[in-house]
Amino acid sequence: MNTIKRQTLTVLLALWSVTAWATLSEPDHVFYGTATFFSAPLENNVPITLVLNGDSEPLVTYLYGSDENLGGQYALRVPMGTLDPPLPGTARTGQSASIFIDGELAAEAMIGEPGVAVRLDIDPQILTGQPNFAITDVEQFEGNAGSLFMTFVVSISDTTDSDARVLWETMEGTATGGTSCSAGVDFVTSTGQASIAPGNLSTVINVPICGDTDQGEGNETLIVQLSNPGGANLLDDQALGTILDDDELPTLSVADVLVAEPGAGSTVVLITVSLSQSSESPVTLSYRTQNATALAGTDYLPVSGSAEIAAGQLEQTVAVTVLADNLSEANETFWLMLSNAVGAVIADDAALVTIIDPLFEPTVEQASQTVQGVDGVTGLLGPSAITESPDGRFVYVSGRSLDTVVTFSRAAPSSQLTFVSMIDNSVTGFADAALDGANDIVMSPDGLHVYVAALRENGVSAFARNAGTGELTHVASFRSTDPVAGLEGASSMAFSPDGAQLYVTGRQAGTVVVFNRDAASGALTFVEAETNGADDPTDPGGAVSGLAQASAVVVSPDGAQVYATGAFDNAVAVFNRVTDSGSADFGRLSFVEVHANESGGVIDLQSPSDLLVTPDGEHVYVTAEASNAVVLFDRAANGTLSFRGAIKSGDENVAGLLGAKALAIREDGSLLFAAGFADDTVTVFGRDTNAAAPEFGELRALQTLRDAEGAITNMGWPEAVMISHDGAYVFVVSNRDNAVVVLGTLVLFADGFED
Repeated sequence: MNTIKRQTLTVLLALWSVTAWATLSEPDHVFYGTATFFSAPLENNVPITLVLNGDSEPLVTYLYGSDENLGGQYALRVPMGTLDPPLPGTARTGQSASIFIDGELAAEAMIGEPGVAVRLDIDPQILTGQPNFAITDVEQFEGNAGSLFMTFVVSISDTTDSDARVLWETMEGTATGGTSCSAGVDFVTSTGQASIAPGNLSTVINVPICGDTDQGEGNETLIVQLSNPGGANLLDDQALGTILDDDELPTLSVADVLVAEPGAGSTVVLITVSLSQSSESPVTLSYRTQNATALAGTDYLPVSGSAEIAAGQLEQTVAVTVLADNLSEANETFWLMLSNAVGAVIADDAALVTIIDPLFEPTVEQASQTVQGVDGVTGLLGPSAITESPDGRFVYVSGRSLDTVVTFSRAAPSSQLTFVSMIDNSVTGFADAALDGANDIVMSPDGLHVYVAALRENGVSAFARNAGTGELTHVASFRSTDPVAGLEGASSMAFSPDGAQLYVTGRQAGTVVVFNRDAASGALTFVEAETNGADDPTDPGGAVSGLAQASAVVVSPDGAQVYATGAFDNAVAVFNRVTDSGSADFGRLSFVEVHANESGGVIDLQSPSDLLVTPDGEHVYVTAEASNAVVLFDRAANGTLSFRGAIKSGDENVAGLLGAKALAIREDGSLLFAAGFADDTVTVFGRDTNAAAPEFGELRALQTLRDAEGAITNMGWPEAVMISHDGAYVFVVSNRDNAVVVLGTLVLFADGFED
């Protein structure tokens, strides 16, 4: 290229650059929100892409988890331009686009205005409207003769209205298949169809494996392959079955240990790893410590490495240093995990080390449990909420998966629940009850009536209650049809203290719905629906905000305010309530204010899921599921709120709170209980109740109870917590384990803290 041409090109490029900058410098349009893959969490670095319809290449890509500031959400920042047609790499308002997760279509979207952020939760399952199949890997010792069943669990992510079916067949891995157990055959080749009936979530596939005493085989594998699904998506189509060779190798196990926390400095605890029998050759293994409620670096020094049990020996020890601190606290625990054994089979891969503080008396321990299918209990599949009669004699639990209400009796002061009955639409007298997706259950303050919010049926059911037997009778159901409005996705309920009104959140509608209650019959009369984005001209409040995906509602003890959370707005909305029973507007609401995450100093309020007002009316606490936090607001005399702070998972002594889901507080306001849905925990907090102290209302973690740790069992996915009226027990609704776990033996402190 000659000099004149090169200079001319340089000038043209410079002019284009100036023009393009002046024309195209527009702020991005942003899509953000949660991203899941057929209801399963995404792994880091999974690509999320946006493609303009008509284009073949992505316009923008976000690698999931690459920006830790997003708190587990995604963000697609769409470059905007003003030229027509748009230059490559830019988009214009009004263009349609498709969003993909790892190449799978997850959402259809319309490009909005520059500088505007739009929340869009994405999942390919949203487009299909179907749940997805999954199948578990299995390990099974082969045995010495005959056949044993290797049992694979096939599950779906949600219940269906008709059978969900999938074909399956076995395939050889390193194991050899055959038509029957004979010499050289490791498993019986099989085929079939797995069917999951409506209302159920799983079924099993049994594959016969063949026992032998052949030496030197080692572990062998087979595969169960799924295909041709019906009624659900096939996301996980293959499971690995490992036949463990138990003919030669000894087994490894590790023992749990108790150790006293030293008064100062440190102490060493020795954890013993044992063989079932001595070996002619050395056995090696890897080990590492893992936090439970104890924190590495604070309560103990973490270790990892390898160990060897010499030939002819039966055990080896691993040393871990336990540290002293200046706190009087409940027992804390950590794990020693075993892996990568060579020369032995690991039979027990984890030891629980419990650090006992001699100065602390335990606050809470498991008292009893009630489990689906045990002692005649039915209808407790996927339990969602719980309520108790004022006399403490009966407990009622809603079951979201099977659309049920289960009644239990309780002979106080016992913690044990006894199954009484289960109702659903198939039971005589309840065919017309709105129970589809029974998500919440509450009792009127006078104990005469029970109410259920039906998430999928967009309705509320009223039941009269026999105080002597606990028996329920269907009074009426109220669905989101004229004149009732705003019950789409009915999710949470709260009574006014006088029992005159029932307030219901409509999750999909973004509403708080107001009903008057007839104290004699229990029937409800629709009053109004306060709707997100709408301004009710009949009340003094302005346009409502903060209620997108309304998730929880509560009424203040004085009845003057109603507070509701919006999970998609990351917000708490405040309403004034008309308390004059002689007024025609008695019980109606007017919007006052909203407190949203990252606005006005508020932080750690992502995806609020539950809230309560303290019995003294001084504070409001909110669980923030995506922030793994409990957020504290001070409540003024006029009911308005001011943000004080948050206590989060990982803070001092806070070992739970992942997926903070639900709250309960003692009537004296001294102890607060918070359920961590994602880590199967209930954390006990002491609350400062000294109104004259600057720390008034602040929380301090006293103890964290975790499923499958210590004596705690069947507490997977705790979705709701309730304190009994007598204050003796905490009831935990376990959604995954289909159970109600009862915690007891409370130690009370005058100010909510230990001495």
